This record gives sequence, structure tokens and C-alpha cells, in this order.
Amino acid sequence: MVSVTIGLPVYNGADYLEQALASLLAQSMRDIQFLISDNASTDATPDILAKWMAKDSRIKYRRQPQNIGASANFNWVLDNAGSQWFAFAAHDDLWSPNFVESLFHAITAKPGLVLAVPQVVTMFEDRREDARRPVPEEMTTGSRVDLIRRALQEVCGGWFYGLWNRQTLISAFQQTRNFTHVFGADLLILLPPILSGAIAGSNKAIFYERLTTLSVQRYRPKTAKGEYVFYCDFLKECLKALKAAPLSQTEKFLVLPSVLRHVRRGIPLRSILKNAVREALDVLRVKKRKCA
Repeated sequence: MVSVTIGLPVYNGADYLEQALASLLAQSMRDIQFLISDNASTDATPDILAKWMAKDSRIKYRRQPQNIGASANFNWVLDNAGSQWFAFAAHDDLWSPNFVESLFHAITAKPGLVLAVPQVVTMFEDRREDARRPVPEEMTTGSRVDLIRRALQEVCGGWFYGLWNRQTLISAFQQTRNFTHVFGADLLILLPPILSGAIAGSNKAIFYERLTTLSVQRYRPKTAKGEYVFYCDFLKECLKALKAAPLSQTEKFLVLPSVLRHVRRGIPLRSILKNAVREALDVLRVKKRKCA
């Protein structure tokens, strides 16, 4: 059995897939299996994968007979991995050569750790300067409440692509199975391991997250009503995760403000109010034109 599985769910990823595969297969740690699920792509994705499979026998490939949806495609690679340690990969991101090795050392350095997170560098589509988010220096020292507060202050969606204890990740997916939104799901899934206080990090491991207009807008709610529904659902699931966390009642009370700040990372209330006002003004303008 390999030490680490990298699960790559992909759909029509031909634009960036070559770069992603080259980055993943160049990892300094060699004891890795690459499990790829092609969600019935209609572009050159199957041809690209066939070429790379001929180069590296560590790639295991499944082409879904029909599109099963993004969430199910993520679940497929997670459910079919066989190793204790697991990381997701996206077809349009990049990784430093020591990414897996550094996170593997971090997560196995102390018994009981369930997630190791990297330094995240966001690559913007519009040529803005890349944004760098280092891992907090103190990730495993201090009281449990301090660790949780520190992690919730610094958490970003890129941490989802860190190295997980696979069973912990499966459990986090199961805890959030009633959350029907794709947008914000990464931040919600990160909450249970953070609330356990059992995460580590390494600034030696760098995750290059590509942020495109499509990736930002694809799943974000488009109306104030949609944003409000998302906010209520996200708040409900975050409070449920806090209730289920292995913390004393005192610890839960102390970290509650940090959890509520985490809720605002999804969609802030001010965004909902701003869109509600804009939509109301748009309606008034239409009515005014009709009456003119």
C-alpha cells in the first residue's frame, strides 16, 4: 500500500491539466498513487491523461460513463483511495516539488494529527501580483483554544488541499452531507479538524492556487435571496460542527466568536444587504422606465 494518495477529480480540464500533472508527478516523495476521475469530459482531457499514464504507472484512471456532478466526482476519488493519507488536487493548480514530502513530515511528526496545511499562493488570472498566505508559525503549541482561534483566524480555502488523514476527511464530508452548496463547502469541511485542534502546517510546502473569474463565480449565489439562504445554511452547519466538536462547554463558549467570524468568510451579511439594495433599485428603475 502506498503512503499517500492524490485524488484529482477533473472535468474538461485540458487548458491547465498538462501543467498540473507535470507538477504532481515531479514530487520529491515517490510513494504516491495518483487517482484521477474524469467526469465524462468532452475536451482533450482523456487524451492528455492517456499520454501521462504511459509515462508514469502510478496514475490510476477512471472515466465516468456520464457526468456525475462535481461533489460526486470528489467523493469518488476519496472513497476509492486506499492509503491512510490523502490530498485532493485540482486540474488548474500547481505544487512545490516538496509539497507532499513536507506535509507528510508535518502530519506524522506528532501522533493524532489529522490535517497538515501548506503555504498558499493565489495566482490571479488578471495578472495581479500573487497573494501569499503563510502558515501561522505556531500551529501545534499552546492551549487547544489558542490553537483553534489561531487556525480560524488564518484559515483559507486552499487549506482544503492539504494532506489529510483520509478517515477524518471522510468523516468531515459525512458531517456536511446536508449542506447542498458547492460554494463554501471547502471552508465548512475544514471546520471539524480545526475544532479538534489536531492540525499542523508547513511553509516549506507551497500550494499555488489558480483563481480565475470562472472559478470564483461558478458556484457563488447570484442573488441576495440566494446569498441569504447560503448564509443561513452555512451558519447552521458551522454551529452544528461546534456542537459536535470534542471540546468542553467552556472551550466551545471561548471559540464561538471565532466560529462566527468564520461564518462571515463565506458570504458576509453586508454583501447580502448590498445586493438586496441594488436589486431593489434595479426594480424601481424598471418600473420608472415603464411609467415614463
